[in-house]
Amino acid sequence: MYREILANNLLPSVRALKMGRGWVFQHDNDPKHTARATMEWLWKKHLKWSTVGLTIIASSIERSAQQAAEMDSTQDGPDIVTKSIMILGTATRDRRFLRWVGQVLKLKWLKNKSQEEVKVMIGELLPSFACGCVENNDFLSLQEILERMDVNCGDYDGTTPLHKACEKGRLDMVKYLMGKGASTQLKDRFGYTPLHLAIKNRHFDIIRILRLKGAPLSLELVRIGLELIKVVQNKDYQLLQAWYLSGVNMDQSDYNGRTALHIAVRLRERTMVSRLLDYGATPLERDVWGWTAVDEAQNNNLPSILKLFHPFT
Repeated sequence: MYREILANNLLPSVRALKMGRGWVFQHDNDPKHTARATMEWLWKKHLKWSTVGLTIIASSIERSAQQAAEMDSTQDGPDIVTKSIMILGTATRDRRFLRWVGQVLKLKWLKNKSQEEVKVMIGELLPSFACGCVENNDFLSLQEILERMDVNCGDYDGTTPLHKACEKGRLDMVKYLMGKGASTQLKDRFGYTPLHLAIKNRHFDIIRILRLKGAPLSLELVRIGLELIKVVQNKDYQLLQAWYLSGVNMDQSDYNGRTALHIAVRLRERTMVSRLLDYGATPLERDVWGWTAVDEAQNNNLPSILKLFHPFT
């Protein structure tokens, strides 16, 4: 699919812009971009490429669009000799590239648009650029973008830069964004708050910071119970620790009143039972049938687990 997109869009655009062969195609390190099939396709097409992360500075886009309107877009014009833009010691963009970006921005979707409409459209793109900067730990570009947008604006999925930082485990980014006023209360299109994403991806340090700031989880209680039970069923001890650090009630039950401890006993997972007890779970919670985790252990004749319950019985 990705190769078809390149074949149908990249190469025709290069020919339309008369870029010749002195250009480099740059994309990020998404798995589909670095896949062997993609690399082989690029090699067969004799294309130069780079998988450097997103470093496009959003403010440069509008500047380049304005510059392109004043510059000769034909190859017959004089060459412009300028130094490459340097970011963290690496040459990532030069004037020629920005001119091409400007020419692309002039085509079709910006044709016959007023300056105000252009600003609105670019403004809608900025949150995606900001999230890309967060993902690539690019503080320099993010700083410039945040001068042009509200730190709490989300992309097409409602993902804010703070959501992305919590998802990817960028601790320094989280601190920076919160210092800029990023809200911990917002949900994305899928209902995730920054805290939920930090839990889901097992980023313990970020969970601790968000809790200190009073970040909400914004999940129904029964949903929390179901998530804890799923953790036990998958024997995911790291995720269990993440939920514990988030401050949830480890005795939270599902629709039938069954807790994670009920399930751990039923599965005869002594280590999981011990971990749940360490995290504050109690074996005396009753389900809708009146059974406790102690009853479950007695009924299944599990003396090793009953020993763990001794303080409660």
